[in-house]
Order: sequence, then C-alpha cells, then structure tokens
Amino acid sequence: MKLTRILTLMIVGVFFVLALASCSATAPEIKVTLRIVADDPENPILDTEVTLQSENPTVLEAFQEGCFVNEISYTLTDAEDSVKDITDYKDYTDENGLVHYWMYYINDVEPTSGKANVNPIADGDVILYEYVTFDPEAAA
Repeated sequence: MKLTRILTLMIVGVFFVLALASCSATAPEIKVTLRIVADDPENPILDTEVTLQSENPTVLEAFQEGCFVNEISYTLTDAEDSVKDITDYKDYTDENGLVHYWMYYINDVEPTSGKANVNPIADGDVILYEYVTFDPEAAA
C-alpha cells in the first residue's frame, strides 16, 4: 500500500514537472524597424530596430516598445487601439479644415483594415509612422 502511494506521488510529480516545462516555452523573438517621421524624412523623430518577444506581435506593440526604450512621448486613442499624438505632433483639424494625424504603413503598404493593435507584424518588417495632412474637401 505504501509503495503504491509513493509510486503514485512520483508519477504525479513527473507530470507536474512536464507541465511546468511546457508552460515555460518562450515566444519567438522578432526584430522590426520603427521609423517615425513628421516634417523631414531625412531627420526622423525615431529610426530604430525594435526587438519583441511575443506570440502575435502587432504594430502597436512594436510602436510602444520603440517609444518606451527611446523615451518618445505619445498618446493613444481613448480605445487604446491606435496612436493619436507623438511628441508635439497632435491629431487635430486646423482652422482651414485640414486634418493632421498619424498614419502608419507596414513595409510601405497602408493597411486596408484594422487598427494598429490588431495588425500583425513579422520579423524584418519596417513600420513607418508618418504625420500627414488630409484635405477632406479635396477628396469629396
């Protein structure tokens, strides 16, 4: 009877150790380039490599990590799903009706849908945040 209990405890212990080992697997590491450009593409606010260790890395995750490491101030939207302001460059509409805001691109391609917190990125991607001006009347 005692031998059965000891064997049972040993087997449970082995399963416990195996379960812990499988949980400790790390997420893959990826490296992306993050560029933040406002007025002058030759003089960006930030141009750096960002390293992430995440199962499903997103544009917003890379942006936040790059800004944190490089001490760049920013503000997210109320829903915390995209970037609203970076440093002194604000999301606003001026007195002429022109809209100023941050647009992002992944490998020079504008995402067709989704916010920065859901658009996935992969190792080697280049993320560009560009401060743009849009004239709604010209688009109409």
